[in-house]
Amino acid sequence: MVLGKAAPEWSAKKRDLLVCTGGVTKNLEWRRLYPILIQDINQIHNFSWIDVRVTREGLADIRPESRKVVREDGPYLTEIGKIEDEGIRKWYVESLVRDCVEIMRPKHETIGIVKPIIESFEINEVEPAPTDDEKQTTLSLWASHPYFDRLEALEKWKKTYAKKNFEVRFKFRCGPNCQLDHPHSMKVLDIEFFMLYRHVFKKYQDMKITFQKMNDKLEKEFAEKDFYFTLGTHSSYPFLVYMIGNVIRIKKGVKATKPLEVK
Repeated sequence: MVLGKAAPEWSAKKRDLLVCTGGVTKNLEWRRLYPILIQDINQIHNFSWIDVRVTREGLADIRPESRKVVREDGPYLTEIGKIEDEGIRKWYVESLVRDCVEIMRPKHETIGIVKPIIESFEINEVEPAPTDDEKQTTLSLWASHPYFDRLEALEKWKKTYAKKNFEVRFKFRCGPNCQLDHPHSMKVLDIEFFMLYRHVFKKYQDMKITFQKMNDKLEKEFAEKDFYFTLGTHSSYPFLVYMIGNVIRIKKGVKATKPLEVK
């Protein structure tokens, strides 16, 4: 069951945009699926059940929940159902809630959900530093203008698409049993924030207005919905640094309903 997707990242090795997707099996075992291609993200939705072939063979990622998606000729994943009932959604989410990330860390749990007590959030502009590879691609495009190679142009577009000109960061506690005496401060990698930014900025072409619109939307959601954070780590720091992989929202007042198929 898909619970969230991170913002797309450019892969120099695969020359494509890839998306890290998190979810659980029917036995409530966490899975981190990678890579999902950017063109396939519209085929999978949050709280949808998907059938996908995965393996740990040849996987450099040591995080226990991670699996490599086996992509072969033809469709490599299929959506087989979706949970529409908010009560059932809440039951699954609440079943996965941990008291604190500090409890997850020593157990080498690199993905898990907390129900945060949010103290504040910020949306700030950032300036992504171009890599040498990106600089070289830009130079190549200019050198071959106006007859540059189509593939090279597509790669440049994908790299630009993957850049994130902003950062959303929450300060929060992991609920009443949080182990720290000060709030956590984590940035958000949720693709929904990324797509919201691109949608609003495309309309207004103004960073200040875009941030205000995003801020207003969040404030409204705080009043109407309960927030849950799916926390995860980066493969470079598998058991050390946690980030908010995605934000789950459930309407306030909804009662958790155990699904019939779960005994």
